[in-house]
Amino acid sequence: MIAQNSKVKSQNCSSKLKTDLRGRCYNFSISVVKFIEKLPQKRTFWIISDQVLRSATSIGANVVEVKSSSSKIEALLKECEEISKMLAKSLLTLKDKRF
Repeated sequence: MIAQNSKVKSQNCSSKLKTDLRGRCYNFSISVVKFIEKLPQKRTFWIISDQVLRSATSIGANVVEVKSSSSKIEALLKECEEISKMLAKSLLTLKDKRF
């Protein structure tokens, strides 16, 4: 009975994680679109903002692709966390340069 309860809890947690990941990817994409709309309309920002937009909105597609691959979700989450830290550091650096 205990093993069955553990399996059910694991499935519920996994299901919630997948739903949360999809929702967060979607919300992240929307936030990036809104952020880009606020950038100055200068040519120097166009190329960077275009790349950021394509990268941010492709996250959801990449999640779907990973779902059909043989890689484990734990590896994906670790990679997402590391990329997030890199992006956060870049944003902090960018903010420091603006002020």
